[in-house]
Parts: sequence; structure tokens; C-alpha cells
Amino acid sequence: MPLLPRILDLISIISGDCLQVALLFFVIFRKAYRHLAFLAAYIFVLIPRDVIWQWIGHSPHLHDRWAFYFYYISNGILYSLRLLLIVEIARRALREYPAVCHFSWRILTFIGIAFAAWGAHAAIQNLYSTQQFTLTIERFYSITQAVLLLLVLSIGLYYQIPVSHFFRLILAGICIYSAVQVVNTELGRYIPKPALSTFDFIDRYSFTAMLVVWVWALWKWSPAPHRPPELMPQTAYDDLSPRVHNRLRELNDRLDSLIKH
Repeated sequence: MPLLPRILDLISIISGDCLQVALLFFVIFRKAYRHLAFLAAYIFVLIPRDVIWQWIGHSPHLHDRWAFYFYYISNGILYSLRLLLIVEIARRALREYPAVCHFSWRILTFIGIAFAAWGAHAAIQNLYSTQQFTLTIERFYSITQAVLLLLVLSIGLYYQIPVSHFFRLILAGICIYSAVQVVNTELGRYIPKPALSTFDFIDRYSFTAMLVVWVWALWKWSPAPHRPPELMPQTAYDDLSPRVHNRLRELNDRLDSLIKH
């Protein structure tokens, strides 16, 4: 094996492991799971999945049928968790805007159903080839992620809804990986993607880039402590109440005189 692919492979493995440990640390000790449950679920699935896959990759079972199913089923679970993470961020960002939230959920539901029907139809048409079937499923997840990201960001920009810096960075990380995946899965239908090839490294390092952005987001993020609303002192209420009452009575008298005239 040439030296450069071996070096890139080693860097990818080491950096990925370190970033996953950092994510686990931040999620647990900074209690990020209370704010983004699906981000925590993603990390809790990703770490054991990668450990198992690295063991399979260095064992005689790499080309066994069950290893193939393990890889693509676990990939599907991770794809689904990223989709749910986008939806969770959208729900948290829009929950203070009931009308926009109701309208947005209708759009998201419609698009979800439409893409699910399209993905199922495309997958059925490619049942003749295991490779084409799995690539079709990956393409479905990648395009759905990209469309949901664009939709959520467009709704936020159109209605000028403030989205926290933490949420924006998490979405930016998913956007980086999704954009690469859309291109990579489409090219993979026509160009072979062997291990340690250019396409393989592009895929792996785009995933590493997503993890870097997530670690940065969690490192910079500081959950604001819950503060009870500040109440006015009772003396201020006692002083303002009669004045407000008098002003309202004056306004009522003026309106009454206007109606009579």
C-alpha cells in the first residue's frame, strides 16, 4: 500500500476517535443531552458503532455478509438520527412562534412523506443490485437532509426568527457532511469507491469536519441558567395601580364623550 493513503487513513482514525471522545465528554459533563436529545443519541450510537466497525475492518470477517448488513444498517440509524436532530432544532427554534411552528410542521410533514415515497419507489426499482439499492438509500437520506436543512434555514431567515449560535453550528456541521454526501453517493452509482480511494477519503474527512464543527459548538456553548422573572416591588405596584386606574377612567370618559357627540 502507498505511504500517503496509509498516513491519511491513520490520521482519519485517530482524529475521529479523539473527536468522538471530546463530543462524549461535552454531551455528558455539560449536560447537552438536556437541550439536544438526538445529538446525544447520535454520539451514544456512533462511538460503539465505530469501535465495532474498526474491529471488523481488521478481522477476517470484513467481507462476511453480516458485516455488510451491520455497516449499512448502522449507517441508516445514524442518518435517521441526523434527520431527527434537524427536526429537533427546528422544533426548539420555532416553539416560541406558534403560528410559524404550525405552518412549518405542515411543510416538513408533507416533504417528509413525499421524500419517503420517492425513496421507497427508487429503492424498489434497484432491488436487482445490492450496491445500487444501498446507494439509493444513502442518496435518499443525503438529499432529505439537505432539503430539510435548507427549509429550516429558509423559514428562520424569512420570518427573522433568531436561532442560537449553538444550533447554527450544529446545522452547519450537518450541512458540510450532507453536501459532500449528495455528490459522493451520486458519483458512487457510476464510479467505484474502493477503500482508501479519493472518494473514500473525501467521505471520511467531510465526516471529520462535521465532528470538528460540533466539538467547537459544544466547547463555545454555555447553557444559560434558568432565571426567574424579576418582579416589581410591592411599593411600586401600590404607587402605579391608582395612577393606571385614573388614566383608564379618563380614557373611558373621553371615549364616552366622543360617542355621545
